[in-house]
Amino acid sequence: MNTTICGFLGPHAWELPSPFSPEAQLIPKLRALLSQKERREFYLILESGPSFLVAEEVLRQKESGVPIQLICIIPYEEQHAQWPEAERNRYFSILERCHREHMMKRPFSIDCYQESHRYLLSKAQLLLALWNGRASDVGDAIVQARKLGHEVIVVDAAAEA
Repeated sequence: MNTTICGFLGPHAWELPSPFSPEAQLIPKLRALLSQKERREFYLILESGPSFLVAEEVLRQKESGVPIQLICIIPYEEQHAQWPEAERNRYFSILERCHREHMMKRPFSIDCYQESHRYLLSKAQLLLALWNGRASDVGDAIVQARKLGHEVIVVDAAAEA
């Protein structure tokens, strides 16, 4: 088996079409990805929306015996402060079960998400991206990942609706 370090990038929850069904393409592609190669590490920027779903699926796979560690990138310390209680609870549940976390900034700064993307791309060799095809940080990260020679798997967020 090949060993590959993976990463996930997706849009913020409010950028997704409504209704959005991650079970349609994203979660099956993630499961297939995790079963194809030996994964030792899986990086993602932990925020509400698709990242929560991906983190929870990676943790389910880990708990079922897949040899993988989840590393959560946190753009800034208080990002969860204004979220509804249910989302904050999911956030802390994921953090309690992940292998480790990496906080980019203590206070918010305008570049904390861009720095999070750069850090993720510096670690991951393969990028799974949920993207709607529009100009965005995710689109920019896909371009950068390809320039770095990383394998990129894009799931079309616009087709998910």
